[in-house]
Amino acid sequence: MNETFTIPLVVKKCINSHIVYAYDEYCQQIPFKRLSNRSLYRVLNECKMSQRTSLAGLDDYTAGGTESFDVLENLVASLPITKYEQKRIIMQLHEAKRYLKTGFSLNLSLQANVASHCVDFALSDSHSKSDFYINCNHHHNNDCENCSNLLVTLSQITELIRTSNNPKKDEWEYDCTASINNIYEWQKHLVRHFVQSKSKNDILNNLKPDAAFWLRDWSMKVLPMEYREKASSWFGKRGMSQEVDVFLMPSGKTMNDNQQILQKYVYLTMLDQSSQDMHAVGAVADHVLKQLRIDAPQVKDIFLRNDNATCYSGGAQIYLTKYTCQHNGFTLKRIDFIEAGKGKDQCDRESACTKTHRDYYISAGNSVTTALQMKQAAEWSGGVKDTKVAVVNIEENEKTLKLVRLKGSTQYHSYEFDNNNVRAWKQYATGSGRLLKLPLFKELQFKPGLTVTSQFPLLFSQGTKLNPAKQSSQQRKPSSKKSSILFCSDLHCVSTFADAKELEQHLKTSQHEYLQENTEAQSLPIIEKAKISFIDHLKGATNINNSTTHPVA
Repeated sequence: MNETFTIPLVVKKCINSHIVYAYDEYCQQIPFKRLSNRSLYRVLNECKMSQRTSLAGLDDYTAGGTESFDVLENLVASLPITKYEQKRIIMQLHEAKRYLKTGFSLNLSLQANVASHCVDFALSDSHSKSDFYINCNHHHNNDCENCSNLLVTLSQITELIRTSNNPKKDEWEYDCTASINNIYEWQKHLVRHFVQSKSKNDILNNLKPDAAFWLRDWSMKVLPMEYREKASSWFGKRGMSQEVDVFLMPSGKTMNDNQQILQKYVYLTMLDQSSQDMHAVGAVADHVLKQLRIDAPQVKDIFLRNDNATCYSGGAQIYLTKYTCQHNGFTLKRIDFIEAGKGKDQCDRESACTKTHRDYYISAGNSVTTALQMKQAAEWSGGVKDTKVAVVNIEENEKTLKLVRLKGSTQYHSYEFDNNNVRAWKQYATGSGRLLKLPLFKELQFKPGLTVTSQFPLLFSQGTKLNPAKQSSQQRKPSSKKSSILFCSDLHCVSTFADAKELEQHLKTSQHEYLQENTEAQSLPIIEKAKISFIDHLKGATNINNSTTHPVA
């Protein structure tokens, strides 16, 4: 909501399960088709008094945009205008901020009659002869009320500051200009993320049996942990490295809607110490691709989706990846980079599963202080499903890397390879692309310097299994749930699934379904709608005696 409401003290006399049970009985009497139990518990969890907590690791564009709205709100409160005018402009700022956080991404489309929603129009160069020009075959003759509200509100604040005679006018103008620029950068960031995400969907929808989709990323540094750790061992720890490589390829099976089921191969490479630079990325990639050649001999073509970190981006790393693939018998077809700050994907899910498995391993009385023990933790009790783990070491005095620069590659985020040439785009499929010449491989000097401490196992892990007695008892026990529908973790996605396999397949492909809403209220997630209804209900409780006030954010 981004607003603070003062409400009376409300005492909830029932626990959540009793509230859901009573609500279910009421809906059966009406009758009324209610939400699932999961959604009801989410609503009850959100509609409560809470305090703000500190957050870390936020997207820089999103954090900068939200902070800029707060700066503008403080500026409006300082302007020499009436209280009514201040309240009206601040309310418009809140609506604009909420729209950028929840509704704007849902309205984006490659072709739209609203200029602010048309992605092709936003990313195209203005010159028709440019390699990145897209000709819109439609008119932008419609307006969006929410986008217009954002532009009008920012223009009003700028004009009020310009006509002000306050001694702080110069300071206000600087803060206003910087804040407006941050808000527009946030909006551009959402547009770029929309089109870069489309590359993954297009590749997976057209993936052939002899091709694989490759995702790779470094996990966060893993700190050594002991089952019983002394205070003196807690200080001065150095983290261990883990790179996650995920390959998705057709399994030859299809779902009920004829959508192909993807097979997942996950390779975890553990290192005691690593600089996580370009050489380390190339050395680990060379080791993983050798194993992929053994596990999936049918794969010939590879489509790569990279994080935007320095060790993965840049012309030198692109050239090194092309060389590594060809050296191991693969043809690298494409490289697409994720929009900065939007790198959450399958690699992060695999890292989370591995971390949970490692925590269980430590709780069982074990310690994880080396990369070899990290592998033992990942393979413990059946291991993480569809995963292979190896431990390697990079000898500093044995490695060699002489980078070969790819000129003019810093501004591009999508590449398509064709023999010795590469076609580059600033954003995915924006225009015809620019043709770049690849240097000869003989100019590259690369020696991995990698020694294997523990090789990948022959078979992939099958996952933790219940013991037969516990498994049979769970099968005999009837389910108490009235609905087995599962939901996507994306709050805006409306897809539902009958079992965990369908949900996992959906998360692999990231083919989310969004409702194309026109009004701001409709575009809000169901939790936000529940908060609004909850606040409206509590506003009518002002006649409660001996009430105290609590903030609801």
